[in-house]
Amino acid sequence: MPQFEISEELRNAILNALENKYIKAGRVFDTKDGGLNMLNIMILLENFNQEALVKGLQLISTQLDKEFYTLSYIIKFLQNI
Repeated sequence: MPQFEISEELRNAILNALENKYIKAGRVFDTKDGGLNMLNIMILLENFNQEALVKGLQLISTQLDKEFYTLSYIIKFLQNI
């Protein structure tokens, strides 16, 4: 996994989003060992600036209500918010 620093605000938004059972089950933000999936976070930061990503993750944690298993689903979901 790449080593890469993210802001505390983004880290908290991701951890908050992981409280959604569908996001947790999708396993796109975390790894099996309990860490954050930095590669997927880097991909998200290529598609969205940090402010938009934090705002989108706050919304997605309450609005996402079905199973998914790909990062592309999250990207499309965030683009449509």
